[in-house]
Order: sequence, then structure tokens, then C-alpha cells
Amino acid sequence: MAKLACPYPAFPVQYSLDDRFYDDNAIISLELIEDYEITKNPASLARAEKQVAFSMTGEDTKCGGGIYWVEQYRNKPDNDFCNKAVCASAFTTTYLLKLYQHTKNEEYLKFAKRIYSWLTTYTKDPSDNLFWNDIRIRDNYINKTKWTYNSGAMISNNVLLYEITQDVSYLNEARAIASSSYRVFTRTVDNKIFFPDHDSWFNVCLFRGYLDLLKHDTNALNYVNTFINNADYAWKNARNSNDLFYEDWSGIKQGRDKWLLQQAALVEIYGRIALLKGEKE
Repeated sequence: MAKLACPYPAFPVQYSLDDRFYDDNAIISLELIEDYEITKNPASLARAEKQVAFSMTGEDTKCGGGIYWVEQYRNKPDNDFCNKAVCASAFTTTYLLKLYQHTKNEEYLKFAKRIYSWLTTYTKDPSDNLFWNDIRIRDNYINKTKWTYNSGAMISNNVLLYEITQDVSYLNEARAIASSSYRVFTRTVDNKIFFPDHDSWFNVCLFRGYLDLLKHDTNALNYVNTFINNADYAWKNARNSNDLFYEDWSGIKQGRDKWLLQQAALVEIYGRIALLKGEKE
């Protein structure tokens, strides 16, 4: 696992080398692995493997373990950004498990299981099986905000661990998170069920988790179909005069409709729905 680290900053390098986020780098690794799965280009898998060395720099034993949110603040405990983030830890776990599936490198699996253990021990709300946002280093303060993307990543992690180990307890954990996330995060508008009216990409990450679970549990089809209904409704009822999608898929609030991330989320969900349905055009 001693490969040269190749982290990505949040800005083009000509503007800044700061703000190298551990969650962003994990997400890039996931995209590289997905590219490898589609194209079989070994360079994509190799680039994802190079990220492991960077991810390892984000782990220490403070607050019990886990991965920091952003590199530049990991040694600045007085700053609020010095925290162990569920998003960074969960997405890092996901890409490590996927790397293990492709390479059978046991070090990736050990690293993933270590972070997974921290997530379930320190950041899971036992009342609903969902995950808090982060733990601040200076005082161990737990930010108990819950986001759809953390739930989605942890559904995927449990499905991946089930696929790797065949331990059904992981699959049952994925089912529990999926059921609770559907109950907690959905709302009813005009007798229709919608996911949250903000952070479209976060919601799409939850959709990914449901799709992963669907491969092993047809009961997840209810969750998936709600997302499909949301996407269909947004196409007809939640676009501005320039055909950009509202952040709120129910069409009530425009939100950050001119933010690229919101638009990219809809492109992704329509693509994943098309793949699920076997549509090619």
C-alpha cells in the first residue's frame, strides 16, 4: 500500500494548494473506480490506489479514530474545522472496500474496517441507526446534524461488507439504515412523498445506497421508486425559465438552482435511473 499520495485540492492549483478535503478526495477515488468498472482502464484504478496514502494521513486516534474533514486544519484543534467528519470517513470506507473488491489487497480491507468501526461506535445515533455529522477535536463536541449522503454512504458500506464477508449482519444493518433514512428524510407535499428540499447531490448519494441495497433486497424498490417519482416530478414541475432544476424537487422553492452541483445531481440521477431500467437512449 506504499504508493505515492496524489491528493486533489478544492481549487485549481494555480489559485491555491490549501483546502485538501478528505471527503472530496474519497469521492474522486469513487469516481475513478467507477470509471475503471466501465472502461477497464487500469490507469483509473491506479490513480484511485494512490489516494490511499493521502487518506491514511487523515487518520489518528483523537476522538477515537476516524478521518479528518480537511487536511489544513487537522493540526489546529482550536479551529472548528478541526473535526473528524462522517462524510470523509464514510466515503473513504466506501472507496477502500471497492478497491479491495478489485485488488484483494488486505490492507485496504483492514483500513476500511477500522474506519467503519469508528463510524458505528462513535457517530451512529442508536435511536434511529442514522449518523451524526462530525466530532470536534478540541472538546469532543458531536454535531448531531444528519444528512442524506452520510446515510447513503453507510448503506453502501454495509452492502459492500456483506458482499465481501457474506456476513448477513451487515446486510441487516444496511436494511435498518435504509428504512430509517426513508422515514426520517422524506416529507409529504400534496400527498406525494419527497426527499429533502435542499442539497440535491446529498440526496442522490442516498439514492446510490438504495440502489446498492436493491441488488440484495427487493424491498428497497419502494425507496428507489420514490426517488424515480421525485425525478419525474422535478422534470415537469421544478425547473426555472432556463430549464435549470430547482433545489427543491417538489417545485416549491428554487433554492440554489444556479449552482452546478445541484444540476449535476439531476444529471446523475437520470443516468442511474436509465441504467436501472436498461434504457440506452
